[in-house]
Amino acid sequence: MPLMASTPFHRPRCMRVLVALCGAIFVVQLLLLTRPTGICHASSTVLHHSGRNDDKPAKQSPIKSPGWFHRPSTPVKDGPKGPGAGTPPEKANVESLEWKINSSFLIPHGSSNCMPSLPNTTNSRAQETRHLCEQYSPFNITSTSTTSPRIALLTAHYGSNSAYDPALLTHLTHGLVHEHQVRVLCDPIVDAIWNKPAFLLNIMMEEMMKPKDERLEWIFWADRDTMVLDQCRPISSFLPPERSVWDPPRPTPKRGFFSRIASMFGFGSAQPSEPQDIHLLATNDKNGLNAGIFILRISSVSISFLTAILSYPTHHPKTRLRFDEQTAMSLLIKSPKFRPHTQIVPQHWFNSYTYTDRDEKGNNRGYKGDQGDHDSGSTVYAERMNTTGLEGGFREGYVRRGDFLVHFAGNKKKDQNVRRWATMLAKEGVVWESKGGVQRDGSKEVRKFWEDMGY
Repeated sequence: MPLMASTPFHRPRCMRVLVALCGAIFVVQLLLLTRPTGICHASSTVLHHSGRNDDKPAKQSPIKSPGWFHRPSTPVKDGPKGPGAGTPPEKANVESLEWKINSSFLIPHGSSNCMPSLPNTTNSRAQETRHLCEQYSPFNITSTSTTSPRIALLTAHYGSNSAYDPALLTHLTHGLVHEHQVRVLCDPIVDAIWNKPAFLLNIMMEEMMKPKDERLEWIFWADRDTMVLDQCRPISSFLPPERSVWDPPRPTPKRGFFSRIASMFGFGSAQPSEPQDIHLLATNDKNGLNAGIFILRISSVSISFLTAILSYPTHHPKTRLRFDEQTAMSLLIKSPKFRPHTQIVPQHWFNSYTYTDRDEKGNNRGYKGDQGDHDSGSTVYAERMNTTGLEGGFREGYVRRGDFLVHFAGNKKKDQNVRRWATMLAKEGVVWESKGGVQRDGSKEVRKFWEDMGY
């Protein structure tokens, strides 16, 4: 009697099933570990006030869709949509502006209470800032808050070091002024800096489960060593304009010889007349990609991108990731799968660095008034009356008045820098009304950038 043939063992198929099972378990853990600790309610005087040593656990409550998620049925007539599109509409009556703070915009995630104690004047100062922005800046915040895409800022703020509290406060104030969510990771989920893509993936999946007209549309990630400088500029001013199906086709721009050669080697766009389906906006510094600040679209493409970042060490164990997730991210955006959905924009749009002047030996010369801390530059930012020495190449990424944000990447004394910049910003107030004036307004540059890209 012949023996029955045994079923062959398919090792690749078993490995795929095992990887899929591990991925499902990881996603479930993300959803459980990063549940919001509760929503910080705002009142007319106090937004959130709690001591860092509060022993009472934060009350768990489900995420509620903020009121501003529901757009008015009647569109606001404010001209074409997009950064700097057309002539700015007439300013709203600042005196009659009704100040409304939604109670679900500040959302901590985790079991710890990482929120700093906020001054009782935070709400009133944000209201005053908004009024000044409406009066002096070129941004119509009242119109933008109802017509711009739904955006949330995400950051991490865990650990015992409270030196970054003033930096978080600048992001919170910006969220108040523009009425967008600020979500903060209070507890680590995975090892080291890989918490960033893990937290982003969790929020991305939560939003994708909501109805399309209620979910977020973009996420702005900012590392904790960043501070908002221009409270008037909305995050939406950096986004590519959304084209309507009724828009006429744009003329095909002429391509030069070098542009055609670059496209042959995988650089640039093969179809410059067709706007790319962009899901990631990021910046480079002189060393390459910097993943401290970027903008990510809520989409299935972004979910695949974040999943690929988290799984990169597993799928490429022999690849040396010098800067952990940043290196993985840099490698992935060059791949055929994600390169068409990635757009590198000028660094000074939303990732300016502190200015350091070095001599021929590479030593910092320092700044008068910064008490010997050569990496701060807050005094130079406030007192500089020109941009001499800041033009060209990587120096364009050095911060100057009018830039949206400053990033203390590479600074050795970040805690001291944050305090000094916070003190300086409190004195300077809204940059559009300050005595020093704006030294760089990127609005026209942003508009031309997207026009050249076919938008």
